[in-house]
Amino acid sequence: SDAKPFLLYPRNNLLRIAFSAQQWTWRICEHLRSNPASRASWMKMLDLKRYCMTMAERDTLPLNRIAEAVADIDKEHVVDDDRFADSAVPTSESSSEETQPLFSPIGADVFWQGSVEDQDSSLLIALDDPLAIFNDLGMQLAADQAAYRNWQAEHEHKLQIAQTVTTLCGAESEPEKLPASVRDNAALTHQYLGELEAYFEQCILEEAQISSSNVPGDFLLMPDMFKSLDMRKSIEMRYGSAPSDEALQAWKDRHKWRREVDLSGARQYLQQHLPTGDTLLQQVRDTQSDFQQWAIHLGTEPLKLFVDTTHPESLLYLQTLMLNLQIIYAQDNAASAWLAEQEANDSSLFGTLRYGFSPALKHALHQEANALLNGLGDITNLATRIGELNGTLNHQGFADKPWMKALKQPVQDTFKALGQLASNAGKATFESILLAWVPIDSRLAVGKQQNIVALIRTLLIGQILLDSKARIAIDHNMLAKLKNWISEWRVLNKQISDTRRSWLYPTAYNPRKSIASHLRALEQKLRLHELSMPALLDFQNNQYAKQLQDEIRLHFQSGKAITKEWLSTARRWLDGLGGIAGSITWGVIMLNFINTAFTYRDLTRDGDFSAKDIGKVTYGLGYSFNL
Repeated sequence: SDAKPFLLYPRNNLLRIAFSAQQWTWRICEHLRSNPASRASWMKMLDLKRYCMTMAERDTLPLNRIAEAVADIDKEHVVDDDRFADSAVPTSESSSEETQPLFSPIGADVFWQGSVEDQDSSLLIALDDPLAIFNDLGMQLAADQAAYRNWQAEHEHKLQIAQTVTTLCGAESEPEKLPASVRDNAALTHQYLGELEAYFEQCILEEAQISSSNVPGDFLLMPDMFKSLDMRKSIEMRYGSAPSDEALQAWKDRHKWRREVDLSGARQYLQQHLPTGDTLLQQVRDTQSDFQQWAIHLGTEPLKLFVDTTHPESLLYLQTLMLNLQIIYAQDNAASAWLAEQEANDSSLFGTLRYGFSPALKHALHQEANALLNGLGDITNLATRIGELNGTLNHQGFADKPWMKALKQPVQDTFKALGQLASNAGKATFESILLAWVPIDSRLAVGKQQNIVALIRTLLIGQILLDSKARIAIDHNMLAKLKNWISEWRVLNKQISDTRRSWLYPTAYNPRKSIASHLRALEQKLRLHELSMPALLDFQNNQYAKQLQDEIRLHFQSGKAITKEWLSTARRWLDGLGGIAGSITWGVIMLNFINTAFTYRDLTRDGDFSAKDIGKVTYGLGYSFNL
């Protein structure tokens, strides 16, 4: 029969109803049929018999009264009261000739009653859609971020100049020298400094008047000319602190600089525009907080959201939605840190996004990564176990491994769904997911947060998601290569140290110009050596990681600008990879992280390398970020 915009139920029925953007799979239907607790917590219950007697149930309303509860439906009378002033879809057509955006007038073309036959007995039920709410929060966050970025584009550069002017030429503004009442408020701080500077100027004026009054025949000073005492009392009363003589002297010392700038104009610009920037940034922070809370509220069980991760289409739907939300959210360091916590703790769906939202699959791969790390750490047995470890590194046989067969069937089915999507419909989405996590993964390579097991686990799941045909292999000679590399590094540093000492004591046979030229050559040689750090892991056949390392070394040797010219060099290298560029790019970045992490661990364990030295040998990671 023809589709209808309503459902008919007998008046005596007990309904359990829920909204789902995806059609339920047999697994979801079977789960809800056999789990009363899930039905009670995931679905809305409505007793139609009781409703017919009371005409009052939670989240329900007769169809002809819907305008009382829904904001954008004003039956027969539209009230434009700015409730939708910041909605994603404008409520009126833009007057701009450049753009013709989509718009939707309030109350227009809304026919909720439609073709319902018995409108007096019809009932509208409000159902939750947690993922739609999450998506709305993402759109709100994107709008807040856009508003803040627009403000930055218009004012940030000017504000930076104004702040430089006020810092160098104005009153002392170090936090420890400010009253406690204004210290944490930028607007109040500039208001206080403005009044303080006016007080200092009055003090200087009065000093000049007193000095000139000592000249015979000069004018007579009147009491109303001395306003500084009243200004000082006012500042102390309003802000809880009186200006010091040291601050006044610092103000006097800067008078030459103030001749070249408009200090009052800079201060006024800061007072005018900083509050707006703070407000916009706070809106971003508030929406980010709502975003985080809702992500945790959703939990980690996709089935609760009526998404079956064993079904490829449903899995791809949820992964695409979460990827888009992550891209919107991950715009600053604080967001990256929060996502890193999710990856570590699995307290939201972000933490298992790359693993098909399966904590069990993530845990199993973590165990494999841990075993692999233990094998890699046992250098004495590395050569004898090379075949076993290389097999663990490559995903082609994962499905037949005993540890995979020991997992519950839904987990195995999710793994199979990931494999199906990786070679077909999910390829582009999976590449984007892995690349979106690169800034977060980079935190695990060096420093206190180093976690080689997590990096290897990411490498394992990444090869599954990318359906990579390029196999990764271990270089069992890496330990010997690293020892030689460290030995050469020490020799070069000793030569540089001796050359610098020679520069301090030149001779007729060895002038400073000659020593300086030799020193530059040694420093160049050291930098090239640092870019040749040995790698434990690489692609088996083409050694793409080594290829990239060679490109980096040649680029540095050419003397070209690192940040500007390297992008075109990297793009040319990637174009040469053809259709496998996406998977190889991510693979090279992850191998760089892991190789750097292994080298960092060994160097810091040795104790001969300082923090400054470690920074030198790991700075090559910056090249990988620009792929």
